[in-house]
Amino acid sequence: MLEMQMDLLQATLEQWAGRKMPMELRKKIECIAVEEHWKKDSQMIALGEQPDKIYYICKGLCRSYYIDQKGNDVTRFFIEAGDWCLTEIQILDEPSELCVETLEDCEFLAFKIADLAVLQDSEFMKDAYIQALMNNIRYKIRRESMFLMCSATERYQDFLKRYPGLEQRITQNQLASYLGITPTSLSRIRRALRQDI
Repeated sequence: MLEMQMDLLQATLEQWAGRKMPMELRKKIECIAVEEHWKKDSQMIALGEQPDKIYYICKGLCRSYYIDQKGNDVTRFFIEAGDWCLTEIQILDEPSELCVETLEDCEFLAFKIADLAVLQDSEFMKDAYIQALMNNIRYKIRRESMFLMCSATERYQDFLKRYPGLEQRITQNQLASYLGITPTSLSRIRRALRQDI
């Protein structure tokens, strides 16, 4: 099973780095990777926690969210298989201001943050890391632009285009909080779009 998960991780890192992963690097990664399985609705990172692991999702779906002043959770983003379940908190080494939960049964490759120091001299990993950061910055710029310049209906349509099939895997409340609207408003938008067809 580890080999299949490592193949998926290698493909992701190669896509980001823009070249093949050296075999000796794969062997180093295999030595520090641990398979973990989490059940649906598990709290991976709780508010105020200081996680010591980073997770690569091989199967399943997670959600990162904040708790607002009224106690409501506000979805920050969804994390699908083939991506890292990673927050700024794990990089900044501070208590978490957000939470991460599993929305489905998940399979991960887990890495202790301290163990990842073994990889920091690798040019391949540096290139993959830079591309991952650029992807994250692009995502944040686009998300901010959507909130500043687009209507709720346009944000919903953009979500459907960018994440096909994801709507069926999450709750209406989770999607509404991601879009920055109430579940009632989301229902109205869906109804209006159905009538326009």
